[in-house]
Amino acid sequence: MELVDLYATTPDPDPSTPHDPVPRLGSASVICLEPGRLIPFRHQALRITDVHRLPVEDWPEAAHEKYRKTISGPARPARNPLDSIAELERTSTPETWAAAPYRITGHLTRVGVEEQAVQLLVSGLRSFDLLPEHHAVCARCGLLAPCPEAGQEAETYMAMQELGRALRLAPGICHGCHKPIGPRERSYTVPGPNLIAPGLGDDTAVFHTRMQQRAWEPSCWEALTDYVRRRAALTPGVLDCTGHAVHHAGLYETSCTNPDCPGTREPWAFLGTHTGLAYTIRHATVEDHSRGGADCPCRTDPNPWQGRKPALPASRPA
Repeated sequence: MELVDLYATTPDPDPSTPHDPVPRLGSASVICLEPGRLIPFRHQALRITDVHRLPVEDWPEAAHEKYRKTISGPARPARNPLDSIAELERTSTPETWAAAPYRITGHLTRVGVEEQAVQLLVSGLRSFDLLPEHHAVCARCGLLAPCPEAGQEAETYMAMQELGRALRLAPGICHGCHKPIGPRERSYTVPGPNLIAPGLGDDTAVFHTRMQQRAWEPSCWEALTDYVRRRAALTPGVLDCTGHAVHHAGLYETSCTNPDCPGTREPWAFLGTHTGLAYTIRHATVEDHSRGGADCPCRTDPNPWQGRKPALPASRPA
């Protein structure tokens, strides 16, 4: 019988996805699992035959180490329910510890294949999706739908579609929504080589600077920031900064003490002027004021930026 140690692994071994056609019955923690239930594992249905808590002498080393860290932590006053739970964990015994290891015994069921006995070693805090007795499987390989081969085919199809759109790009066409950029529309041209359509030459990757207009249309702003991140990934360390940064509340901007901060240079300025994207710049030290409310403590006058779009770097002609 195969023993699979999942105690120190995350996430769940076979999580469901938003587009998973296999119907689910919700999820259940390990202590709530019952014999006869079906859970997904390795893209197959695992029928549970036994679930039991391991005695302390049979714990793996990872469980002993995690328990020692839990009970050696500092005491936390019960200011909220999470602190109360953490304090209960800190004062628990090995017999009452919630994250103690459990062993799940079952059989992998697959159409046309002999059942395989499997044992899973998991934490008591782990949860599993529950499968109904009537669930969809792939007619070709017998795995839970969608099977890995179907996912690979979908990724290949999407890559071919993206390549086809890139080949249809021309100068003056937005690389986000693939629509022409009008003379009165704001746009930004990312300097440097074109990563989407290299045949167009350098300084040709142009994007609208607008947010998503309709639910079914792509966001040009998100496409622009994703493209800039791709450019940054080609040069390791290009987004590292030695200065002290302050994320201002409600101002949609981040200030830095380093005059040569990557957030002040093109095209990385798009990653340093917008709230949320500013965290892409890796500053040496960071002071966050964006969680303190609408008014930033750095300002004494009323916030002029509240509810407005941030300033953009200098636009380039399309």
